[in-house]
Amino acid sequence: MYSADMSKEFKYRQLVGERKECNDCEMKGMVNPSRLPYDCYEINAWSQWQNSLSAKILLVGMDWGPVKHFKENRGKDPRDPTNVNIVELFKIIGHEISVSDGETYGKKDPDLFFTNAVLYLRERDEMQGNICQKIANICAKKFTKKLIEMIRPKVVIALGNVASEAIAACYNDDKHCVKLPKTMKEKVDDEKNRNGFKLNNDTVMFPVYHCGAWGRNRNRPFEAQKKDWDKIADYLRSSNTQLTPGFR
Repeated sequence: MYSADMSKEFKYRQLVGERKECNDCEMKGMVNPSRLPYDCYEINAWSQWQNSLSAKILLVGMDWGPVKHFKENRGKDPRDPTNVNIVELFKIIGHEISVSDGETYGKKDPDLFFTNAVLYLRERDEMQGNICQKIANICAKKFTKKLIEMIRPKVVIALGNVASEAIAACYNDDKHCVKLPKTMKEKVDDEKNRNGFKLNNDTVMFPVYHCGAWGRNRNRPFEAQKKDWDKIADYLRSSNTQLTPGFR
């Protein structure tokens, strides 16, 4: 018999194996990192940073980036604007983390898991720009939803519109429908969405603006983004979410 944690670990390893074998989006300008050197034994390269299967907070970004960038950084997360800003934003909700130094990551937080909606890498060599929503939806339905149902976090933070829409699409069926406003501004600013969007009995999703250089410069100033994350902090406090001692 497996214990609950062992069973979760076993299911996670199965899901990682499925990701490595997946070829659903390879004909759409995307490459599975398992076809390249430096692929990891996690669901996503970003998951090397934070990967607790008992996480209370699951961060879902859009995608990791292009193939060239992945090779240059040997599959590790660099100190790019997105990751540096993530560190600052997580302080707002009570978590001190640090980015990779190119080889290793800082202290693991037992309350956090990071992944992306799109688990493939872009063939085109550009760090910024849109990912096809259809690809994000395919990946999220096949992997992100299973990860959410496995971990059962208190909160899913969806970084940007693509990730938000992809996750919501996973929870639209005959029994349940997650209806998001059309614009990112409405998703984030409308006061009636202050407590997020309920995905299941355990988990709510908070869409937030992407905190990369593009998001900060074109879509949402960083100081405004910090106020958006204040709402997540308020929700965690009001819902009496018990964070692991030492990581408040």
